[in-house]
Amino acid sequence: MEAITANSTTPYITAFTDLRKGPVVLEIPAASDEGSVYGQVVDAWQSTIADVGPSTGRRQGRQVAVYASRL
Repeated sequence: MEAITANSTTPYITAFTDLRKGPVVLEIPAASDEGSVYGQVVDAWQSTIADVGPSTGRRQGRQVAVYASRL
């Protein structure tokens, strides 16, 4: 997948998953002084399912369960 990036020093991650066999748990690591993960989980139409990252000022990690509502 190609995408226009805001800068060349930020790593951008794209992943795809198949939910037909069951839910997937996305583990977001805790923020540290070295950096943190920010982003969105979106569906095929790019509608936001979940925001990830320490946007609330909390530094602990979290888990997000992603499942299909119907197939």
